[in-house]
Amino acid sequence: PIEQMYEDVRPLLQAARPEEALQALQNVVRSFPDFAGAHHDIGMLYDRSGDRRKALGHLERAAHLDPGSTLFLTSLADYYHVGLSRVEDALAVYARILELRPNDVTVRMTTAHLCVALQRFAEAAVHYRKVLDIEPWNAEAGENHGKIERILNGSTVRSTPEDLYAEAQRLAQAGD
Repeated sequence: PIEQMYEDVRPLLQAARPEEALQALQNVVRSFPDFAGAHHDIGMLYDRSGDRRKALGHLERAAHLDPGSTLFLTSLADYYHVGLSRVEDALAVYARILELRPNDVTVRMTTAHLCVALQRFAEAAVHYRKVLDIEPWNAEAGENHGKIERILNGSTVRSTPEDLYAEAQRLAQAGD
């Protein structure tokens, strides 16, 4: 019966009728509080409506109920990262995804980029290297890995904020 209830809601989601879909999904959750798919979809609807607190609660619940679902984990990680700017939380969830799908280039690149943003260069280098092991032709991973290696070897480390700012201006003017 849960699968049928849930399938009955799908057309509402696809027809861009969010209020009706939300009501139907809430009915599903009332009847089956541990049905992860409904929590995920409710979370996504709340996100679209701007209710971050409710969105987060349902996305976290879906990931908790089905910790092996990379869809639910990816939605949660992306929400932490993009929706809430909680980079550390996002990294923790992306790491769980990589345990399930170690060759997921998109997740691995996102993880590497976040590590760079946090100045965790050694971790970033590991992720870029893994991408290059999977896709040796990946130009972005190759370029970023080279930059990280130079940073780790000390060739581009600046000692003052002024030096960093000057370098950023130079790179911006060069279109990099």
